Amino acid sequence: MLCRLTLLLLLLVPASVSAQGYLVVMGGGSAVTDAYQWLADHAPNGRIVLLDYTNDVPTSTLAALEATGADVTYLPIPSRSAADNQANADTVRAHDAIFLPGGDQWRYVDQWNGTLIEEAIRDVFVGGGAVGGTSAGAMVLGSVVFDAQRGGLSPVNALQNPFHRDVTLTDDFLALLPNALVDTHVSERARLGRLVPMLARHYADTGDWVTGVGVDDGTALLVEPDGSSEVLGSGVVALLQADATTTATAQPGESLHVEGLRFVQLTAGSTFDLPTFSLTTAPPGTTAFSATPLGEPAFPVHLDGAERSSDWTASGGSLDTFLATLPGGASVGLLTSPGASDATAVANALTQRGQAFTRIDVDDTSANDAGLAASASASDAFLWVGNDLEGAASRYAASTAVGSAVRAELAVGAPALFLGHDAQLLGEGAVLGTDEQSTASYDGSLTTAEGLALAEGLVVMPHAYGSDSDFWENHATGLAWNLAQQQATIGVLLGDDAQLTLEGATLTVKPSEGLPALVLDAQDVTQAGYPSVRNNALLVEGRLHVLAPDTPYELTVASPELEVRALLAGAYDSIVGTMRTDLSAHLPDTDPYLGSTSVPADYFTTDPTGLRIVDWVLLELRSGDPMAAQTVVMQMPALLRDDGRVLDVSGASEPALVGLAAGDYYLVVRHRNHLAVMTTAATSFAPGTTTSYDFTSGMGQAYGTAPMTLASDGAAALWAGDGSGDGQVTAPDFNAYSAATAAGAVGYEASDYTLDGQVTAPDFNLYSAATAAGAQAGVPADTGKR
Repeated sequence: MLCRLTLLLLLLVPASVSAQGYLVVMGGGSAVTDAYQWLADHAPNGRIVLLDYTNDVPTSTLAALEATGADVTYLPIPSRSAADNQANADTVRAHDAIFLPGGDQWRYVDQWNGTLIEEAIRDVFVGGGAVGGTSAGAMVLGSVVFDAQRGGLSPVNALQNPFHRDVTLTDDFLALLPNALVDTHVSERARLGRLVPMLARHYADTGDWVTGVGVDDGTALLVEPDGSSEVLGSGVVALLQADATTTATAQPGESLHVEGLRFVQLTAGSTFDLPTFSLTTAPPGTTAFSATPLGEPAFPVHLDGAERSSDWTASGGSLDTFLATLPGGASVGLLTSPGASDATAVANALTQRGQAFTRIDVDDTSANDAGLAASASASDAFLWVGNDLEGAASRYAASTAVGSAVRAELAVGAPALFLGHDAQLLGEGAVLGTDEQSTASYDGSLTTAEGLALAEGLVVMPHAYGSDSDFWENHATGLAWNLAQQQATIGVLLGDDAQLTLEGATLTVKPSEGLPALVLDAQDVTQAGYPSVRNNALLVEGRLHVLAPDTPYELTVASPELEVRALLAGAYDSIVGTMRTDLSAHLPDTDPYLGSTSVPADYFTTDPTGLRIVDWVLLELRSGDPMAAQTVVMQMPALLRDDGRVLDVSGASEPALVGLAAGDYYLVVRHRNHLAVMTTAATSFAPGTTTSYDFTSGMGQAYGTAPMTLASDGAAALWAGDGSGDGQVTAPDFNAYSAATAAGAVGYEASDYTLDGQVTAPDFNLYSAATAAGAQAGVPADTGKR
């Protein structure tokens, strides 16, 4: 009885008391030497066991582990009987780290699931050890595993039917990375197109979303016990997570449709907090991202992502679909480069159909030909095919005769069809070299060309998932890379058998049997960066949509914008009318309130005179009656400029309140050592509009009794002195000030009310003035964030 009671008590101890271990999630392919070393460094006694489901020694993996200087043991577990062998399990437990090589994840699951070896792996991990894997060995680390029971899974099959027989998932194996599904070789094999369907399938089966973790070959994600992580290697790690706005339609035999998955793509040097899904450190070279506003084209757009002219001109193909939209007697302007064979094929198809058209061959010389411009002016619709993408923007610019004529007709609604590569001309830019060399993206040899920007803020990548899978990487990575280069709002990965229409801001994939389109939505992206080797990009806070055929999707999701001014009394100089910016050398790269928003390293010190940033502030939107408990609807870290303007992290634009529903809200501005202020009344916010508010114009601008102080020039400013951040200026603030002065504290100090980088007598004077006035924040209690 005593033994049974002891066992019961042990089982009742919360799992959180057990130490959790370290994870190395590698994407396969080229070894990431530093990741192997990290694994060895987190093996407390330097003992690593290399486990494998076969007797074939993975020599390269073994050599990489041995190169770390650790004591490495190779232990093959090629059968269930070996996996249930107590001696093998004891050998595993005698090590501090475990590594699983690549191969076939089904062999891991089938042979080890529910065995002593699985228990031993978990015991090492829960005991604070390190576990790593590459390729298939990494894919089995998540709580949900694509087990490949029926072999590989093509992204094409998964997108067209998330219930395809090859979509087989296991959710009762190791589960060392909680609430996650791991895929590898993601860019190399364009597997983002299968990761999303697998996430949606799991959601359809269970009602629960898990985080998608996609790791490139030659790349690793290092995960600490608390969920903080770091990226190493030459590729990217893509992270996908659903939230309350995400919707998905996944049904047997039907194409997948998903809207609003959170999407982050990380490059080497990034650190990321998985539990909060937030970037904690941006790698060097990261820049602020300001998406080009999406412009609705004035004309109906038709795109065909196919590579072959035979697909365009086939009966019922995109050419027939486009011509069917034209009125009788319409004439088509066939815009192309001289000698383009694809244009000749399309011209022959137009002739066969009895369609009136004029071939307009445009190069650097003929772009100003008056006769060709007249032909363009006489056209009722346009068809782009076979153009030389490099230089097309200058040839069709409004400054050329042909370009001016074409644009004039488009402005009055002349429809246009873009075929194959020419689909890229519609938007901000095109990627060159995607179909010449299969390793172009991996080698970093892709280049870009300017687009026609007929649809502002858009980039398109056609030919996705074509017949030659060797080129899939170029298209998949080229889309994100081009979007980041152009700072576009929307990027569309268009399947080789798919078409797309864009009318206004409504995207629709065609035909019914076509491949769903993947859409990168960058309207909320805050930062972008580029790895040193490959053509791919870091993107922070994007969204990913998968658009099923015949399911219209509205692109215009405008956010309310806020234009607000506030002054901090401690930093304000009433003589010059601005606040000091002495803290620029001490400002942290991550906001001090939520820890959710970061700027690149050295951001504040690179150009302090130009940025003119005083400090971080926290914006807060509240609903409800201030006489009762209010609800915090949104919080957003922002930057305060010396003239009182509150800016987003770019330091150049007013904050966009992404995700804020239209309505009336109270606005709160908080600062770490000044008393917060709130608007006197609820203010209206609506998508696509800018709400302005100026706290500096008078005491009546803030809620409460004497919620601010007046400077000698009459400007209202937030009271200084609340170093404790408790909403009042009292003895604890004085005690903190005294301790700081005694210690000679300098830098980013809570008691530095003047914000000059040091704690001295003027700070005490500000504290004294606030206490004498009985200053308190005029912000009522709240019920917590909604």
